[in-house]
Amino acid sequence: MTDADADADAEGDAAPDLEPAPDDRLEEHEGPDGPLYVALDEAERGQKGPFLVAYASPAREERWGYYCTNCETFDNAMDSMGRVQCNVCANYKKPDEWDAAHE
Repeated sequence: MTDADADADAEGDAAPDLEPAPDDRLEEHEGPDGPLYVALDEAERGQKGPFLVAYASPAREERWGYYCTNCETFDNAMDSMGRVQCNVCANYKKPDEWDAAHE
């Protein structure tokens, strides 16, 4: 902090940060209907590469789906057991729960 900054803070003249800092853990990618925000810190293990969680906004309020890191696409599907499969490269994530009754 410089002397000028200290003087401004002491006088109450320092401007507050009005804009939130950008989230370094998000990458913006072009999705099927516009920009999607891929969370680099939220991954699910896939057989060929991780699936990253994608959000509709940078605020992470609305989860959109998954981004396949193996072929860099959003074109994938998820079933009721949590299994995710990429429709382009066949990368897949095993189900979250498994029960022999489902076989």
